[in-house]
Amino acid sequence: MGGDCTVCLSIFGYGLPQAESAFGRLQPQATLESVLSYDTLIEVGRANGHISDADLEKLVEWKSDPFNWGDKHGFPKVEKK
Repeated sequence: MGGDCTVCLSIFGYGLPQAESAFGRLQPQATLESVLSYDTLIEVGRANGHISDADLEKLVEWKSDPFNWGDKHGFPKVEKK
């Protein structure tokens, strides 16, 4: 009762600025810590030969604009009613 949560721990995080910003706006502020990150997943996948150059390009493009990537690639947004 009456406690504050100042750290959120997740198994996986995408490292999206929108998420980090949202956690930073909480009162009290909360930091977001992840055991595994999107960038590390890509790095290990590349090192192990599981991610091709073409796949890497798509993954990097997705991270730069994740909320619009699907629409740009033939997966239109579906509005929920």
